[in-house]
Amino acid sequence: MNRMDFLKKSAVLAGVCVLPPVLHQSCKGAAYVPFAMQDEKIKVKKSDLAEHPFVLIKPANLPAPVYLCRLEGGGFSAVLLQCTHRACEVRPSGKELQCPCHGSVFSPTGEVLESPAERPLRRFEVVEDDENLYIK
Repeated sequence: MNRMDFLKKSAVLAGVCVLPPVLHQSCKGAAYVPFAMQDEKIKVKKSDLAEHPFVLIKPANLPAPVYLCRLEGGGFSAVLLQCTHRACEVRPSGKELQCPCHGSVFSPTGEVLESPAERPLRRFEVVEDDENLYIK
C-alpha cells in the first residue's frame, strides 16, 4: 500500500469513527424502494419493509421523500420528510425524524417531539391489501 492509499483509507476510517451512533443507525436502515403510481396513490410492496425498519419513497411530484414505516402497535405510517418549521428535509435517526437545520424532532407518525416546529409533518393515509401498501 502506498502513502496516498494509506491516507485515503485513514481519512475514511476517521470519518466513520467520529460519526454519532445515531447517524450509524439511520444510515443502516435507510432504503429507497421502487414504487408505482396507481389511481393517484403510491403503491409499494409490503415485502420491501420486511428487511428494513422503514423505507423511503421519492415521488417526483413531492418536495421531499416519504418516510414509510410499520408501527409497533400494527399498521403503517407515511409522512413527508419536510420540516413544517422552515421546509428543510427531515432525516430518519433511530426511532425519530430529525431536522438538521434547526433541531426539530418528530415521531415516526409526524408528531412534534421537540420544537421549533409547531405543526406535525404532513401525513398520508396508508391502506393495504395482501401484498401492497397504497399511500394516498
